[in-house]
Amino acid sequence: MKLTCQIRIDMHFDILRHGELQGEKSYCGVTDRKLTEQGWQQMQNACQKNNNWRKIVSSPLSRCSDFARHLSKQLNIPLHIDSRWMEINFGVWEGLSAEKIMKFNKKELFKFWDNPVMFTPTGGEPLVKLHDRVLSAWHELSRKNEPTLIITHGGPIRMIHCHYLNIALEKSVEIQVNYAELRSYQISNNAPIC
Repeated sequence: MKLTCQIRIDMHFDILRHGELQGEKSYCGVTDRKLTEQGWQQMQNACQKNNNWRKIVSSPLSRCSDFARHLSKQLNIPLHIDSRWMEINFGVWEGLSAEKIMKFNKKELFKFWDNPVMFTPTGGEPLVKLHDRVLSAWHELSRKNEPTLIITHGGPIRMIHCHYLNIALEKSVEIQVNYAELRSYQISNNAPIC
């Protein structure tokens, strides 16, 4: 009789949101804005404790990738730029503050806040599409037992948080993700080895 043995595989991921951005607070999505000095320092502070990362994965937008390149050199670990970790595209709302949108399109902004799954700004990316691309990247990483730091944006972090805690996507806009906030996730997997 053959015995089936189990091994527990724990995979550790840290996800870091970029720091404070230059310019006014707005829906900047795919608009490529740089970090402020304070934003850079916020990210430095968040990464003071290296959790034995073996690689860094980053959004290509400079508010993430500039710091990712710096940290990759500093820690001497590989960096992979992956566009699936980009922020959602807000379409016609790109670069506009909520206050400005309220002036010309209050009704649509409230629709988005009430149910971002059912409402997408004109020319924007549907939330379900963001969810699918982020989870595609997440599942690819989770197949490897490699401690990884992911540097990304609030939208992708909310998608992972919803997935990880089984929260409905409609509630994703209620999840607070601060600048340079570092979140840790552990995935345990039992796999037969004999």
